[in-house]
This record gives sequence, C-alpha cells and structure tokens, in this order.
Amino acid sequence: SQAIKQAGNNYSKILERIHELDKQDKYIIRLTNLFNPFPEMSIADEGIKAFNSLINGFGREMNVKVADIYSVFKGNEKALLSKGGVHPNGKGYYQMALALSRLGYSPSER
Repeated sequence: SQAIKQAGNNYSKILERIHELDKQDKYIIRLTNLFNPFPEMSIADEGIKAFNSLINGFGREMNVKVADIYSVFKGNEKALLSKGGVHPNGKGYYQMALALSRLGYSPSER
C-alpha cells in the first residue's frame, strides 16, 4: 500500500508539471492500468486492483485517458502472455496497442 501511495504521488507530480508546461492544453496523456500475470495469486490481484483504481482516477484529469489493460488480459493470460508467463507476447502487445488506440488522439473534454 505504501508503494501504491508513492506511485500516486509521483503520477500526480508528473501530471501537474505537464499541465504547468502547456498552458494551451494542446496535449494528450495516455496511461494504461496493469494486467495481472499471476491470476491464481489473490494477493497479486488485490494489489493490482488497488493500483488500477489509483491509475483510473487520473482519467478524470484534463487530457488524460486510461486504457483498461487489466480487462483485456483477464482470463486471456495464456493467449496474451509470453512463454515465461509474465510479459506480453506479440498478441498481448497488439491488444495493448488497440486499447490505447481506442482512446483516440484528441485532448479530452474535461
């Protein structure tokens, strides 16, 4: 929980700085939440869900959208992860790219 809190502080500072640098708001920020490569480990899923809740909250900020990678991989781990079972394979990276592409390339209306 401490690492998630620190990550939230770091993300907040980064986004705040970006907002300060571009006063015209002509930029986009795309984030992804995390997938769980260890679905059989409930503690891993709990931590990832907590982190994703934090990341998803940043999607409410101006020009920020979050791709839901967790849902893409959930139940599809064997098809989307490499042989080691931790990192995405080509199909997994393709699905991640699709999820990001679906968010669009225009600043949000928030």
